[in-house]
Amino acid sequence: MTQPRYIKVVSDLRWKYDLFILDQWGVLHDGAKAHKGAADAMASIKSAGKKIILVSNSSRRVADSVDGLTKFGITPDLYDHILTSGELAWEAIKNQTDPFYQRLGKKCFIIGNDRREDFLDGLGLNPVTCVKSADFLLVGDLPHGPIEQLTPILIDAKARNLTMVILNPDMLSINADGELSPCPGQVGDAYTKVGGAVKIHGKPDLSVYQKCFELAPTTKKILAVGDSLHHDIAGASNAGIESVLITSGIHAFELKTVPGSKANQKEVDSLCSRTAITPTFWGTRFK
Repeated sequence: MTQPRYIKVVSDLRWKYDLFILDQWGVLHDGAKAHKGAADAMASIKSAGKKIILVSNSSRRVADSVDGLTKFGITPDLYDHILTSGELAWEAIKNQTDPFYQRLGKKCFIIGNDRREDFLDGLGLNPVTCVKSADFLLVGDLPHGPIEQLTPILIDAKARNLTMVILNPDMLSINADGELSPCPGQVGDAYTKVGGAVKIHGKPDLSVYQKCFELAPTTKKILAVGDSLHHDIAGASNAGIESVLITSGIHAFELKTVPGSKANQKEVDSLCSRTAITPTFWGTRFK
């Protein structure tokens, strides 16, 4: 296994790469505020004439991400494009170019607290209140309470061979208090365990990176930056591009440190060995 190399200032890599694919939550912000130095790093990369595409496993559509980032001081002049898993799913259902969505049906049973009016807009889907009348399951966010409470619903859905479409495949995120929080991907994991079929959009799916390449066709040297080995780094590896793992994100505690503090090379190497996923570089913060 190749050892990932520590880099203190990620934006110093701007001279080596043409395109930077940046994760949002865990790299640029913590859901409540931007990480110190993130906007400056983006400005430094842009001033070098390089391109930045933000890629998030957010269940929200792009307009919502733009609004949220702007409130954090990460303004549209700091990046070229945004992709979210929610937007990619919306486009797939709307355009019907994928035969999977041509067969999916229109009646969706929504799992989560948010009824997803923004996502449903323009899709012609019909939300239903009973699994027995649904064509598929749609997961945007987590419901209140433990995921185990969904077990009867998931068993009923599996009995009808319904597919679950997940708008955010992440398993965990790290919140503003430096604590790990569950994400909708855990609902997909629970459905898989009862034998259900799951469809995701977003990282680590190769189609996300292919979309980035289409948006920046003249770039040759590409770097992905993220805080998740299983999503950001694995996705970059599958796409054949280099990557930086930000260790202040969801792996901080596995690395025996805390968000904001530097990990050590031994723990990074050990984690990469256990997961069989290795970035090109690692750094504490995107700055």
